[in-house]
Amino acid sequence: MKAREPQGDGNLAVALSESALYLGSALGASLGGFALALQMPVDTLSIVAGLVALSGMGVQAWLWKRPHARGMACPDS
Repeated sequence: MKAREPQGDGNLAVALSESALYLGSALGASLGGFALALQMPVDTLSIVAGLVALSGMGVQAWLWKRPHARGMACPDS
């Protein structure tokens, strides 16, 4: 982030990150409430939440390996 501060992108990046976080929380709560309204077992909610978390970890690991495989360094944050 410090490398982009002269261009003023730091505040924008934080704002977009927070917006994505709030959007994810709202979507998760909405889908969970919808699943409960359909009278799905509560156990399935925890299983689905775990699968979503594992898929997020998988995407993060995949994205982390991509720049390193091409020999590019990740910028300091």
